[in-house]
Amino acid sequence: RQVPLTSLLALLEADLPRDVWISQLSYNEENGRLALSLRTDKDAALPMALRTLEAASELQNVILERQVRLTQGSRQLAQYDIRAVTR
Repeated sequence: RQVPLTSLLALLEADLPRDVWISQLSYNEENGRLALSLRTDKDAALPMALRTLEAASELQNVILERQVRLTQGSRQLAQYDIRAVTR
């Protein structure tokens, strides 16, 4: 049985660093595939967020697919595109 979306969202809200926000999320509850994009304006926050996801007992096969630098107005942002599968 896959993790319900509400439980997955609660995990992300509780465990991700405060300086990181979800800019995109796609989750197939049937097969447990998760794709999300995390953004921050604090460079050190994303590696910590990735380690948190890798350590989560509800997730497996956590993969950093892409790391991007963005400009939003006058702010410089970093984005991680991540894929995982729920247990």
